[in-house]
Amino acid sequence: MEILAELGLGGLFLFSAIVIYALRALGPLSTIRRDPLRILLLMLFANVFFNAMVSGDIPDNRIVFAVLGLMTLPKGGKSG
Repeated sequence: MEILAELGLGGLFLFSAIVIYALRALGPLSTIRRDPLRILLLMLFANVFFNAMVSGDIPDNRIVFAVLGLMTLPKGGKSG
């Protein structure tokens, strides 16, 4: 609701797209259940997301965007 009020429909759409992309990057639920790192990232996201809903404004919730970024990291193996 806050994103809609501060950034409009475009901002809400972009934020929703980022959240959906990050959740899809974690993989299916069966994969998440077997990987402790993915479980940790999902629980951390749930914690900071619900905390952001009741406190501060969008710039004060930098940790939400940091966790979203962590959720999109490549899984397994070396990159590069």
